[in-house]
Order: sequence, then C-alpha cells, then structure tokens
Amino acid sequence: MARARSGANLIDDALERADVQEATDRHPRSAVLRHVNQGRAELYDLLVDAYGRSYFRSPAPWVITTEAGTTVYTAGFPPTFYRAIGVRVTDSGGRGSMPLVPSQPMEEPWLLEPDSSGWPTHYDLRPDGIAIYPAHQPNLRVTVEWIPAVTDLADDDATTNADGFNGWEEYVIEFAARRIAKKDGDMDIVADCDREMTRLRERIKRMAKNRDAHRPRRVQDVRGPRMGLGRFR
Repeated sequence: MARARSGANLIDDALERADVQEATDRHPRSAVLRHVNQGRAELYDLLVDAYGRSYFRSPAPWVITTEAGTTVYTAGFPPTFYRAIGVRVTDSGGRGSMPLVPSQPMEEPWLLEPDSSGWPTHYDLRPDGIAIYPAHQPNLRVTVEWIPAVTDLADDDATTNADGFNGWEEYVIEFAARRIAKKDGDMDIVADCDREMTRLRERIKRMAKNRDAHRPRRVQDVRGPRMGLGRFR
C-alpha cells in the first residue's frame, strides 16, 4: 500500500475537519464510520472511472468452462464482483480467443434461439453470475476479467488499513465531515467541503493517465456476430 490509512484514522480526521472532536454523543464513531465508508465507495467509483484496469483489476480472473445446454453460469462467481473489464472465449485446444460483447435487448430474439451458433458471442451480467449467448458447445473456456468492490473499513488501527491512493483519502474526510456538518446545520463547513470535494474530483480527472481504460473501445461490426470464428472450428 502506498499510503495506508485505517478506519480509525479517517474517523478522527473527519471529526477534526468538522470541528466536533468532543461531540461523540451527537456524532458517535459508528455513525462517522458509515460516512467514511460511503465516502470511500464514492471515491472508489471516481478512481475506477479515472484509472480503470491498471489500478483495480482483480489478479485472479473468473474462469468458466462451458456446459452443453447451459447459458447461465453462477459457480465460482466472485463474491466481491463489482464491474466487468472484459469477457473472452477460448476454444478447448487453445488455438485462439475472441472477446464477447454485452447483449442488447434488440438482439435477444436470435440470441435465445435454441438452434443458434455453437459459439457464444455475447454476455449479460446477472446479480449472481453471467449469461452467455447464444447456445454453445461444451468445454469452451470463458475468462471474465473484473474489478472487485471496495471493502468497508472498521474502526480499527491494525487489521483494516486501506490504500489512500496517494492522498485521495482527503476526499473521504471531506465527504464524512460534510455529512457531520449538515446534521449540525453548519452550512459554512458544508459549503467548504463541497468546494474541496469538487476540487479533488477535478484533480482526479486531470491526474489520470489511463482514464476509462476499463471501458471497451467502440467498434463497428460490419460482418455480424457469427462471422470471423473460422479459426475455432
């Protein structure tokens, strides 16, 4: 971790930023911790959008072996799955691979045909797994590259430290302090936190070198999804 911060650190900093260090009855640490974790989730979204796969890709992809007559796969679904980076299919002989693309509603009529191609071309994420279309043959290897969800911190100094991402935890402190100040009706601090959060959001955008790296490039398919698979057959 480049700059480890604990939940306890961030709670203390948020209370100090809101100038309520002694008001623990009105602002118990458990409540401030909720603000901290909500702020971390918002910051994580900003950083994922800005930096993408180069920072947040899971080191272990989800690998699926296809089965005959199956389109929905749930076994092995990562419990912390947040976003897909890319999905690709490889034949059993390892002769080549092909990316799958997200399915669209207008494509469902042919994707759901029982006599569709034996090779998948599309995918659709589910809350607990993934659907792979159209109907396909068994023993293909589908690899899902993914980004894990952010993990909540505890009010602890030792076991739940998190990377501050080179100072971006300041955003979490401002977020939590704003929630505290809003509850107290201190609109001056609320406004100041708003300004600082806006500044930090703009800084994240400016500093990102690989912004939107997790998003697929836009391409135009001129041959149709069932073309170009000859090398697998």
